[in-house]
Amino acid sequence: MCGVYGVFSLDGAPIEHPHLADLMETSVRHRGPDSAGRFATQTAVIGATRLRIVDPTNRADQPFHSPDGNLVLVGNGEIYNAPTIREKFSRYPFKSRSDIECAVPVFLNGTPEELEGQFALAAWDQSKRELTLMRDRAGEKPLFFTLIGNIVLVGSEVQTLLLHPLVSRSLNREAVDQYFRHGFVLEPNTMFSDIRRVEAGTIITISATEFRTRRYWDLENIPVVDTTADAAEEDLDRLVQDSVFRQLNGTGGIGVFLSGGVDSSLVTALASRQLGKGLPTFSVKFSETGFDESGHARQVAERFQTDHTEIIGDATSLSEAYLMATDRIAEPISDPAVLPTFLLAREASASLKVVLTGEGADELFGGYPTYPAHIWARHLQRAPELVRGIITRAASKFPASRGPVPLTYMLKRFVGAVDKPWIERHAAWFGLDSGWLARGGGDTLNAYDTGVPQLTSGGGARRLDYLTYLRDQLLVKVDRATMAFGLEARCPFLDATLTQFAYSTPNSLHVGGMATKRLLKRVAARHLPSSIVTRRKKGFSVPVGKLINTSLRAEVDRMFDPACVGAHNLLQVGILRNLLYEHREGIADHGRALWAALIFQRWYERWVTGDTK
Repeated sequence: MCGVYGVFSLDGAPIEHPHLADLMETSVRHRGPDSAGRFATQTAVIGATRLRIVDPTNRADQPFHSPDGNLVLVGNGEIYNAPTIREKFSRYPFKSRSDIECAVPVFLNGTPEELEGQFALAAWDQSKRELTLMRDRAGEKPLFFTLIGNIVLVGSEVQTLLLHPLVSRSLNREAVDQYFRHGFVLEPNTMFSDIRRVEAGTIITISATEFRTRRYWDLENIPVVDTTADAAEEDLDRLVQDSVFRQLNGTGGIGVFLSGGVDSSLVTALASRQLGKGLPTFSVKFSETGFDESGHARQVAERFQTDHTEIIGDATSLSEAYLMATDRIAEPISDPAVLPTFLLAREASASLKVVLTGEGADELFGGYPTYPAHIWARHLQRAPELVRGIITRAASKFPASRGPVPLTYMLKRFVGAVDKPWIERHAAWFGLDSGWLARGGGDTLNAYDTGVPQLTSGGGARRLDYLTYLRDQLLVKVDRATMAFGLEARCPFLDATLTQFAYSTPNSLHVGGMATKRLLKRVAARHLPSSIVTRRKKGFSVPVGKLINTSLRAEVDRMFDPACVGAHNLLQVGILRNLLYEHREGIADHGRALWAALIFQRWYERWVTGDTK
């Protein structure tokens, strides 16, 4: 795991600002605190800081060079099929046991799509003056770039590119609108007009005469294949075990973020089988009773005799995590789960270099209640007007309620969007529902305007979330929080073969009636206590509604002061203040929208108008 950076002159002119490389290296040092390396000429700089995991020797420090010295490559992440690549290119003069070095012969062979894992790669061809950028299929590892004339800047994090004096901090208004509509920014956008993301599953080639993007991974190319539940269960059990075992490699210790839900519990069970007793596991114990699931995590830890650590998630620690997250991440992450993830990462990094997580299972195997809701929406659309009217009126009369995901809140959103086309309906159910906060934004959630497969709402909803919510929100949260402390997070469910299998199976095997994640739960039942497999899903919820009224009250009042909000003229001050009033008075729970606005305000203060150096 590393932090990568680079400055490249496409026309061969000398690079200005020679001190910039030192600043860029420092800006990604937290991602790779063990060592650093750099290749530099008058016209190109490419470097990486490294977290030593697979090969801890200095032979594996980056950059890597082709045998003739022409190609220079740096990478962030882990390539899980490195052993297969080494076998295929057995005549290549490898200098280390590094998995990232395996990318060099693959690039020279012109077949980079052979790589499997979580990675972001940058390769500079000196003779052609050509830069190649590549990201993994799911988008687990980040890579940002910007073009300034004939200069290309590359970095693992946004703040690395902001260091250049010519990179503008002007905002991408489309990204602002997306943030308040969906709760996250869709690739390839970032909040800054000058900075773009390399999209997941793509390869970008940049030279003085060419800018080309090639997509090598596309869910639309995965056909659904008919199979039986029994056969699918056998295949899935084998694939999940293979993926977990394949990711248990490296030095420096491996643990698991254990929430107590099906996904992380299954990862824990399979990892324990391989590593034995004493597997380090970590969970958060929330002081707010309705949000605390630490008892379930403790049950799993006891069952598999792990070395379990509970981190207290009270008002003090969560407020501290809020300050850390907004100070260190140059992207506004509206998911409140970034706070406990920061706390988990800080604790785990004291003794480990790698943790496994359960990210991706919900999107692959149908774990969200929105999936069966689409089925019920079709039933309600066909219901008589009298029945529909009764349900709609009943939903509107439910009082405000607080909790992780209140049932009344879900019912109101279900009824309010039931007649929309399925993609817009899904966006309304899943999104932030605060697009009207942004000045000039729409008053309803629009459909996702990325390359979404135009499928039925069955398998299409799972694919949609993989392409948006997973890669643009969940994986961003996990990567930034863990790498802030030099900790590598791995997601076994996002293995390429496992993902291919998940989307090739009929949606009916995963979702039906009110049931979610049917197939994965059948597999989990082979390895876990039934009480874990059958309990109601809560999700990794954080009591931000209470934080807004208590430990972060002064911060909220400062950030939502009309003078502070009006400074950028991006939000509608009156609406925001009214939401805060209703929330404080207990009239309604506007915690999600207010939290997103708070994160945006703090991000703007820190990274747009503040000292980003």
